[in-house]
Amino acid sequence: MSQEKPQKLVPFRRKEDQPEAKRQWLRHPLTAGVLAGAVALFFLSPHLRTTIPVYQVGQIASADVTVPVDLTVEDRQTTQKRRDEALAQVLTVFDYDPSEYTRLTKALRDGFQYARQAQEPAPEKLRMAISEDFRLTLSMDSVAFLAQNGFSEKMEAVLTELVHQNYGQPVGSARSLSTLLRNQEVVVRNIQTLEERRMQVRDIATEETLQRAIERSLQQNTQLLVAQRKALAGVASEIIRANLHLNNFETDERERRAVAAVEPVFYQLKRGRVILRAGDEVTEERMSELAAVREALASQRSNVGAILGLGVLITTILFSFWLFLRSFYTGKKTSSETFVIVCLVLAMSVTADKFLYLLANLIAGAAAQPFLQNASNYYFAIPFPLGALLLTLLLDGTVAIIFSLINALMIGLLFGGDFYLVFYSIIGSLAAVFGTTHYKDRSAIYRIGMAIAIVCAFYALILHFVSRALPTPETVLFIIGMALICALLVAILVSFLLPMFESLFNFITDIKLLELANLNLPILRQLMLEAPGTYHHSILLGSLAEAGAEAIGLNPLFLRTAAYYHDIGKIKMAEYFVENQRGENPHERLNPSMSGLIISNHVKEGLDIAARVRLPKAIADCIPQHHGTRLMTYFFNKAKEKQDARMDTVKEDDYRYPGPKPQSKEAAIIMLADGVEAAARSLEDPSPGKLKNVIKKIVDAIVADGQLDECEMNLKELNLISAAFLRVLIGIYHRRIDYPGFQFEAKKARNGKS
Repeated sequence: MSQEKPQKLVPFRRKEDQPEAKRQWLRHPLTAGVLAGAVALFFLSPHLRTTIPVYQVGQIASADVTVPVDLTVEDRQTTQKRRDEALAQVLTVFDYDPSEYTRLTKALRDGFQYARQAQEPAPEKLRMAISEDFRLTLSMDSVAFLAQNGFSEKMEAVLTELVHQNYGQPVGSARSLSTLLRNQEVVVRNIQTLEERRMQVRDIATEETLQRAIERSLQQNTQLLVAQRKALAGVASEIIRANLHLNNFETDERERRAVAAVEPVFYQLKRGRVILRAGDEVTEERMSELAAVREALASQRSNVGAILGLGVLITTILFSFWLFLRSFYTGKKTSSETFVIVCLVLAMSVTADKFLYLLANLIAGAAAQPFLQNASNYYFAIPFPLGALLLTLLLDGTVAIIFSLINALMIGLLFGGDFYLVFYSIIGSLAAVFGTTHYKDRSAIYRIGMAIAIVCAFYALILHFVSRALPTPETVLFIIGMALICALLVAILVSFLLPMFESLFNFITDIKLLELANLNLPILRQLMLEAPGTYHHSILLGSLAEAGAEAIGLNPLFLRTAAYYHDIGKIKMAEYFVENQRGENPHERLNPSMSGLIISNHVKEGLDIAARVRLPKAIADCIPQHHGTRLMTYFFNKAKEKQDARMDTVKEDDYRYPGPKPQSKEAAIIMLADGVEAAARSLEDPSPGKLKNVIKKIVDAIVADGQLDECEMNLKELNLISAAFLRVLIGIYHRRIDYPGFQFEAKKARNGKS
């Protein structure tokens, strides 16, 4: 009677790998992108609002008032003092018009000539004509006096001489100069040549002083009568006016420029500094400082435009990376999984960078030594290469390099566009990426960290030389120490985070594989003790699978490790498998259908053991897939021999493994190696020709059975794998020379065991 066929086994999946709908959205690329963008936007945005209480002078502070963030505050008193000093240095500007002297002398000559030629016009008409045509403003008394003297050339000569003696200099009005001190300097600007000279107010003639000078000159002229002197003094006072005028506009403009040229004076307020303590009386000075802090915070407050702009930049960066993964990336994980991982690493990196940035500024603000007070020197200790190294170990160098560029952009935004720090982060990240070529054990992380330390220390000094003045010896040693701390933090954090990511995203790194391939692990030692034949078979299978992987460019370490665990289900009921039998075969007492169930059940047992010892999913999947749905030929044929014609016919499906068929090239190689190794073991004379023939028959049988239909393996790869198998088997079953004096085959014949 045929036995019911076991249900088809699903690929290995641990409990935490179950596709629960409530948890699936957490690994969606959109969710990861939004979370990473929100974290970056939160830490990279301007400072959030902080309330500074408003007090009046004389009030008592109800609580401590501390500086919430590092601030640069303007020292208003010092700034105003410097501006007042600059304002005091600005001189009042007066415009001097030297053309007034030339105009006046010409007006006197032409006006007197016109008056002498006039045919006795009325005094009023003559006065108006002289005023309009020659701009000589004279009173009726002055016109009458000059007309009485016939506008004589003598009078003209006297007035011209008076103008020549007293009007060839700047003359200002007493009203415009009255607001200035006598010893104060002013700027006299020639409006024709724009030449300037500085003069003291007391050296500038006014209309009054000019009038007295004219009167003195007339008193010395003995050719004139006293009445004529007095009348001419009146005429001179009427025609001579001030030629120096106050230029308020130019003066105000120079004052404005002088004030604008004074740079505001700032001082630093470190985060945590107490401005006002609870119970203190608010003084004028403290209230001024509170107002300055309040104003500085207001200028730094984030606004909607800044947040939206920064959000657009971050979204553009992440979306561009997503498009790259969808269009060009083919790696260990799908584009969606890769994007989720990178977003998680990016969020962690930005958070760590922000925290260490604040810590660096806090330490620098509390330091006593000058070379320890420069916060930028502490930035060299921030582990910028952390994300790049982690992604190199988990994924590959391509993703890590692109992440390094994205992370550098975030660093530039976080540190105020510091180009040198951006360059430092890129150099350190590249050192991490290219330093991971020989990553074969956990200690390799620290060797990579040493390479990062050397590169970071060198370029930290180079960038310090480029961006700042020549450092002191203690600064050089401090920067080197910061670079070493950076590398140490990278090594420690990667060692801590790597197992977490391996477990969370089912990664299998080379180090994880080396740990699993350790033959001293309890499960492998149990296999060796309870199923030694299976253990030996697994070791040989590992060599074959490793060679096959190398032949087609797969990870040989993964294949060797998977081979060690492919038959761990045989630990239970090990004596029912031929390689572990050392005498009686228990299947001789069993029905073929029961034997088939026992044999196929080792797949289910293997999956249970894999779940118990927490094998990675990719390795555990090889346990059912290396058998696929192949036929257990021996028991199928045995069932057919014992078949009773009166019973149902023996069905082939009842003697096939539950599957699934190999879903990957790795599982296919283990299937091929498993069949080849078992067949080669059965040869009495494993010559190269026979081994080659066996390999061909096994491969052809597996292909003909359709076992490789779901793993995308091509004919060229099968030929390369077969050639690699042959090389390994020839090495294992090579011919040996006879030992002199020993006849092993003869002894066997006498014992009846040959």
